[in-house]
Amino acid sequence: EWGRDVRVVTLELAAIGTPMLEAGFAGRPDARARLDEAHPSGSIGTPALVAHWVSQCLAERHPFGNGTVLRLDGGISCRLHDPG
Repeated sequence: EWGRDVRVVTLELAAIGTPMLEAGFAGRPDARARLDEAHPSGSIGTPALVAHWVSQCLAERHPFGNGTVLRLDGGISCRLHDPG
């Protein structure tokens, strides 16, 4: 009933290179490289990339996108196995 006034777009993220994530890989560059390689895009996401997508969602109202789930996961959710 609020669909004309309230828009909901969910961002479903995979690994994002935040300071906390990077700190978890401190001293383990090989493990960090494997995380990049696990993503079909060849790398994990960045905070700037997430900010870009959020700004795009906010730039226009996109009324037909209400209730959308937008995956920003570098394609990892489409893999047929867990690379971990």
